[in-house]
Amino acid sequence: MRIWHQSMASLESLGAYGAALEKRVPDLVSSGTEVTIHGVPKESYAGLPPADVLRYPYAKYRIHDQVLSLVAQAEREGYDAVAFATFAEPLLQQARSIVDIPVTSMVEASLLVGCSLARRIALVTLAPENRVRLTEQVERHGLGDRIAGIYPLDPPVTEFVLAAAFDEPQAVIDAFSHTARRAIADGADLVIPAEGVFTELLAAQKIDRIDGAAVMDCVAVVLAYTEMMVMLRQRTGLGVGRRWDHARAPAELMQRLGDFFGPL
Repeated sequence: MRIWHQSMASLESLGAYGAALEKRVPDLVSSGTEVTIHGVPKESYAGLPPADVLRYPYAKYRIHDQVLSLVAQAEREGYDAVAFATFAEPLLQQARSIVDIPVTSMVEASLLVGCSLARRIALVTLAPENRVRLTEQVERHGLGDRIAGIYPLDPPVTEFVLAAAFDEPQAVIDAFSHTARRAIADGADLVIPAEGVFTELLAAQKIDRIDGAAVMDCVAVVLAYTEMMVMLRQRTGLGVGRRWDHARAPAELMQRLGDFFGPL
C-alpha cells in the first residue's frame, strides 16, 4: 500500500516537524505500507505562519487550489490513497470528485474516530482566531453536538513556535495541559490537538492522557483511517458516492476544462 501524505504547511520552513514525521510515521503504519510525506512550497505563505495566512479567504483559496493537481498526480503515480494530514482540510469534496482512490482528512478522521472514544470531544487550537474555521469544519461534518468546546491556547502560539518547541517542549506542554484541563472540566472525555504540528509535538512526547481523558494522536489516526479506507476499497469496492456530493465530471468535459484552465 502506498499513501501520499499531504501537509498544507511548508515542511522546509518547519524543519523539526518534517524530521519528526519522517522518523515516526513508518512506525505508525502496517508492514508493507509506504508513506511519502509532502508539504507545499515555502513561498505559499510568504514567510508567515500558515494560520496567519489561511484566515484570509483569497489567500486560503490560492494555497488550497494547489492540492487538486497533487491529488490527481498521486493517482497517476499509483498511490492507493491521499491523506490530508492537516486541520486546514483543503478542498476535500472537490478532491474526492476527481479521483477514485480514497482521499482522507485529518479533521474528518479525528472527529469520526473520536465519536467512538468519547461522548464529548474538545478541540484545542493554537489561537482564538482559529475557532471560527474549526466551528465551520465541525458543522460541515455534522458533529456539532459531540463537541464540548473549542479552546485556544493561552498564550497563543504559531506553527513556527511549535516547530522550535521540538527541542524545548515543556512550555507548550504546560499550556496544552492547562487548556485541556479546562475542557475536561467542561465535560470533554477526549481532547484533540487541532493542528498537525501541534499533534505531532505532543505525540512525540507521548502525551496520550490527561486526568483520565484521552489525548488523540491525529497523525496516527489519519494514517490508520487511510489504511482502512484503502483496504475497504480493495476488498469490497467501497468508494465515495458519485450521485451528488462527489459527482465526477465526464472525461470529455474534464478534457475541455483541462484545455482551457490547464490540466490537473
